[in-house]
Amino acid sequence: MPSRSQLDSYDVALIDLQFYDPIGGQYDLENLAGGTKVLPYLRENAPWLPTIAFSKLFSDQHEALQAVAGSFGFDGHIPRNLFPLNKINRNLWEIIVNQAVLLRKRAVLGAEFDLEKAQAISDESIICDPAELKDKLNKEFPSWRKVIKDSFYYGDQIILSSISGGFSGAVTLKTEVIEKTKVSPFFTKV
Repeated sequence: MPSRSQLDSYDVALIDLQFYDPIGGQYDLENLAGGTKVLPYLRENAPWLPTIAFSKLFSDQHEALQAVAGSFGFDGHIPRNLFPLNKINRNLWEIIVNQAVLLRKRAVLGAEFDLEKAQAISDESIICDPAELKDKLNKEFPSWRKVIKDSFYYGDQIILSSISGGFSGAVTLKTEVIEKTKVSPFFTKV
């Protein structure tokens, strides 16, 4: 791994969540060392560095695993199959990196809670996909709107979708926050 001084020259880290076995020629889906070893090393030695994980686990077919893998604290996630399929273009890459930079900046510097912005989020700005999800949330968790508004107060539009939550039966939400403000591609180290 790069030393602490070498990490100063990095703008973003793209980390494979699973390690590749060059002898067997396979990815070990049970070895999540990108999240258990590489990411902690980077957080300790370069906490300002935005980190994006890519993995075979990040796909619509593996939503529960995506939720688990996302819990490591990466600033972005990319399905591995986007690379060989040539689905990552310059514009998409810029969006992914800018979002990772924004998340890392908030993690390092902290996000000041803006009560006026939180109160300004209208119910129409919160979209549930599918629409039936709203009824389920109203029934099981009546104060869900306030929690979403308080947690994602910086967003202009919030899109919620349900992902499988395992055996507990809990409602697990995937949240996409859309902001109208453009994020600078540069990050200032603190």
